Amino acid sequence: MKKLISNIKKYKKDYLLLFIVVSVLFMAVNGDGFSDLAKKKFWWNAWSVIWILSIIASVLGWIYLWNKDKKANR
Repeated sequence: MKKLISNIKKYKKDYLLLFIVVSVLFMAVNGDGFSDLAKKKFWWNAWSVIWILSIIASVLGWIYLWNKDKKANR
């Protein structure tokens, strides 16, 4: 457990990025389905917008990280 905590402290940017990526991908996959559970009209639209934005963020994030990795390997 101590090693895990020190590892998280050492690589906190990487773990934060991982959390953000997983969250955005979760919203991209499930966001539209949440609008089916919403009881108010605002949330029908909000979840649909969040779903679309998370798909766009996933694609742009993937392109950004792919370019960053490509530059690092030169």
